[in-house]
Amino acid sequence: MNAAAKQQNATLYAQVLTDYKKQVLKTISYLEKAQACNPDEQTLDMITKYYKSIKENEVLPTLPDRLKKYQKIVLPFWMMNSYSTGHEKCNSHSKG
Repeated sequence: MNAAAKQQNATLYAQVLTDYKKQVLKTISYLEKAQACNPDEQTLDMITKYYKSIKENEVLPTLPDRLKKYQKIVLPFWMMNSYSTGHEKCNSHSKG
């Protein structure tokens, strides 16, 4: 492989990695809200693996604080809107 091909591959890889990171961060946002509402090990594992896949290990220690924050935001939203999610904890807090 010549130098030009290697440079083109490196540029393409960097773009794909950037796009992947954007999608992972969007997904993590939803997973964290779900974890705050209905904690389970599988969701927590997914969050951890996604952060590690984009090399954002430094945010993992702050995850419990973010989950507490989301709990204060997300659960009242479900209570206000009687939003049924199928999650026991969320449903137990909803009007209805």
